[in-house]
Amino acid sequence: MNGIGLVLCLSANGCRPAESPRPQPAVYRWKTSPGLLPPERAWMDSLGIRRLYLRFFDIDRSADPARPLPVAPLQLPLKNLPDSAEVVPVVFITNRTFEAFLSLEEEQQKTAISQLARRLYEKIRAMESRLYASGEHLPKGVKVTTPEWQMDCDWTPKTRDAYFFFLGELRRLLHDSLLLSATIRLHQVKYPGQTGIPPVDRGMLMFYNMDDVRAADTRNSILDRSVASAYYGRLGEYPLPLDVALPVFGWVVVRREGKVVQLLSGLDERALADTARFEALDGAKLFRVRRSTYLNAYYLYAGDSLRVEGVEADSLRAAWSDLQMRLPREQRHLALYHLDTASVNRLNHEEIRRILDW
Repeated sequence: MNGIGLVLCLSANGCRPAESPRPQPAVYRWKTSPGLLPPERAWMDSLGIRRLYLRFFDIDRSADPARPLPVAPLQLPLKNLPDSAEVVPVVFITNRTFEAFLSLEEEQQKTAISQLARRLYEKIRAMESRLYASGEHLPKGVKVTTPEWQMDCDWTPKTRDAYFFFLGELRRLLHDSLLLSATIRLHQVKYPGQTGIPPVDRGMLMFYNMDDVRAADTRNSILDRSVASAYYGRLGEYPLPLDVALPVFGWVVVRREGKVVQLLSGLDERALADTARFEALDGAKLFRVRRSTYLNAYYLYAGDSLRVEGVEADSLRAAWSDLQMRLPREQRHLALYHLDTASVNRLNHEEIRRILDW
């Protein structure tokens, strides 16, 4: 959508193109722990969120390039799910997994990728059986359905064919029983000729981590509208229907001797309020360590520089408005990334309602 002739709805509650359907709310959970904490569950309930994009496990290469392995699986059974929850299993697959496949002969490569799709399919099915089991696994009255599976991989032109072959094999195993979706980064929207279009039913546009966190002149690698604007040109032309994921997380970027050495998740400038340890620099989000100290169990040295990155309510609202102006008018899920106590404390449910107008 190019926005020409578009009638905008401007109100205290938000900005949404006329006749554009309200997004269906969802949230990502990217932890291995076996249950939602009470504040997380209360936050979901207050926003009417029933769809949970739930990270099941990761896939990474191993010493045998033909047999990548699952790592960091979700602990099951999962407790404290909302009533009538929709769970979308998400599997993160490292790009180097598919780079390892490229070292194999063509027939070996196809066989190995097909075997990966089969093993992944069987593992998700086994985990689902535990997630949906009756009795002590789910409270009475709680129903869980799975409408979709999602694969998360930041593929490159080099690994495109291997990754897309994997998606095709997985799609074949699923038949028509479920939707298959894939995460889409901004650069993959901007350069579809180089990166290709994954053979899936839907895409999830990951509208965050859009600038180089390692660069000294980066202002906010998580969400920067001026950076995002460079990718908008072809957004309305993307041939897959797109859901959208917006960030509600933050971190402190630690730089030492000109290099990023750590990301301290879940922190904002309030964690740096002790002026005996931290010195605020020009710009509200930049600090210097005055004396060596611990922060979130990580040891900081005097002279380390700190950059606070996160999402303010105003910038999140503006980003969503930018996207609504450019995406086709269709029903989509709007997912928040991701659910944890720090995110709940950063933006409460009233702020989220005003920003996203649901």
